[in-house]
Amino acid sequence: MTFRRDFFWDFKECHLNPVFLADHTQHTPYGKGVVKVYLPDIGERLISNVWYVPTFKKNLLSLVTIRQAGHQVIMEDGLVKINSVKQNMKTVMTGYEDGKLLRMKGIVIPRHSDFAGSVSTGISPIRLWHVRYGHLNFESLSQLQKQGMVKGLPTFKKDTSKCEACIYGKHS
Repeated sequence: MTFRRDFFWDFKECHLNPVFLADHTQHTPYGKGVVKVYLPDIGERLISNVWYVPTFKKNLLSLVTIRQAGHQVIMEDGLVKINSVKQNMKTVMTGYEDGKLLRMKGIVIPRHSDFAGSVSTGISPIRLWHVRYGHLNFESLSQLQKQGMVKGLPTFKKDTSKCEACIYGKHS
C-alpha cells in the first residue's frame, strides 16, 4: 500500500475494503495498480495489486499478502528474505529490522522520474551507484571516481537532481 499516486505505472480506480491499522484508524483505498521497484542485487521488479491509500504517511507491505501470493518469508537474526516458491526459491526481496519495523531494501521508481529514462537498468549510472553505496552524496562518489578507488565504477557526469529517498530521509 502506498500514499504516492505517482508511484503507479498502471492504475485503476476501484472500490476496496477499508484498511484498519493497529492505532485503530480507518483508511480508505481509492484504487490499485502496479508499482515498479529497484532491488539491490536483483534489479527491477513489478509489484502488482498495490493499493493506493492517500491518507497513509508511509508505504506498507503486508508479509501475509506476500506469503499468500506464493512467496516464502524467512525472518532470522534481524533480517528478512522473501523467496519465490514459483521460481525455485529464488530470493526476490530482502530487508532488515529497524526498531519494531521491517524495512525492505530497494527504491520505488516513480512513473515520471529520471529513473524511468534508462532502458537497461531503469536508473542513471551515477544514481545507481549512489543507491548501491547507501545513498552516498554525489561529491563523494565523484571523489571515488576521480581517485580510482572503486574497481568497475563507471565514468559519469555530475548529477544535480535531487534524490527523493534522501530528501525523505532527512525529513523523517
